[in-house]
Amino acid sequence: MAAVDGASAAIMLLVDDDPMVLRTLGRALQRRGLTVEAVGSANEALARCRQRSYDAIVSDLMMPGMTGMDLEAALARERPHLRDCLIILTGGAVTPDAAAFTERSDVRSFMKPVDVGAPVATVTGFVR
Repeated sequence: MAAVDGASAAIMLLVDDDPMVLRTLGRALQRRGLTVEAVGSANEALARCRQRSYDAIVSDLMMPGMTGMDLEAALARERPHLRDCLIILTGGAVTPDAAAFTERSDVRSFMKPVDVGAPVATVTGFVR
């Protein structure tokens, strides 16, 4: 694990169905001092979360099959401490449910393209 801006060690799970986003954002986050594990689906992310803990989970909102909203609900039921460190990325909510989800006060969300500093600052707050 790597330190985030002098804070304790942090590891992040990055979830997106777009391989280019995984590579680009993953590298940018690693350059900021995070250890990043990247997966291409929310189903795979949930499986990993059942096996280990993460300091932060950054997930795309709209993905085929299980969405970021579904991942949030599953984490809330199964691993609430991980739900609390979930950050949602969205290119724009495309359904009324997705729009309502991102507007909830208990959901941390950022619009794509994302300034990498925003999730890093949020993660730093988690691990301090």
